[in-house]
Amino acid sequence: MMGTAMLKERINRYLTWMNHWFSPGKEDLLDRIDIQQAERVLPSGLVVSLRLSDQTALKQMVELEKLAYGQVMWQLKDFYQDMVGRADTCYLQAFINGSLLGFIACREEADHLHVSNFMVDPTWQGQGLGSYLLEEARQIAQQLDLTQIQLEVRQSNTAAQAFYRARGFSRLKTRRFYYHDNHEHADLLAWRWEEGEDKDD
Repeated sequence: MMGTAMLKERINRYLTWMNHWFSPGKEDLLDRIDIQQAERVLPSGLVVSLRLSDQTALKQMVELEKLAYGQVMWQLKDFYQDMVGRADTCYLQAFINGSLLGFIACREEADHLHVSNFMVDPTWQGQGLGSYLLEEARQIAQQLDLTQIQLEVRQSNTAAQAFYRARGFSRLKTRRFYYHDNHEHADLLAWRWEEGEDKDD
């Protein structure tokens, strides 16, 4: 039987979806941000190229999901609908020689930028790619005049918890029974600019 907290979470997600489809639309997020799609040399020496919401990489995104999580949570059609069907969402995708190494999905909310999907190929972790993609998300938030980034992470994913906390994220609350596959709780984490901090730093 579904608990009250789980039911509330599902209702909130449904209302967010309804609001997206039936409220007056803004200009597409991709048209309101300026992210340079170019090769970057990370501090580790890794040379990656950045793309924005490249639909030709959808199959690679599903394959990367299998590598990162050991299972498919989002099918190709789910990524497509999120990438193409939502004007408030964009994907930042990192490649080496045409091979997708990682991506982060950013969704504009009323008061924050929400990271709805974020993964890096396990064989390429530890080389600064995740930090680089998070920094690009920070630039998007800055351009949208949002001072906070939020995301959910499984409570059992201690490696991800440590990764985010090392980069200034802190826990806001617990979303109970958040994940559909096993009803695991999620911690909602947030990163904020401190008062007086220069956003252009």
